[in-house]
Amino acid sequence: MKFKCRAWSISGKKMLPWDVIKDWGIRLFYDPNYIVMLWTGLKDEEDTEIYRDDIMSPKAHLVLGFSNQVVIWDDDAAGFSPGTELQWSECVKVVGNIHENPELVGTI
Repeated sequence: MKFKCRAWSISGKKMLPWDVIKDWGIRLFYDPNYIVMLWTGLKDEEDTEIYRDDIMSPKAHLVLGFSNQVVIWDDDAAGFSPGTELQWSECVKVVGNIHENPELVGTI
């Protein structure tokens, strides 16, 4: 798996893709003006890369009753969570992220 991330510019209120930030180096991780989100190494059903802080929507017929889930890093598990949904990444769709679309968290 290749290392990849994206960053949310707090002051600019916009998402910066890997192509823009890849040459910024380690200082990006320590800059309080940016929130860095790592790529999970997985893609959703539409081949969209799944990053930390993404909001995923499950296919209704597979997980009826489940709401949208936010991808987070779980230190205790040393992995991304929700793990179950990520294992079935071809059964979910990235519908947004918590920075640009906070209203989608927990909706069905």
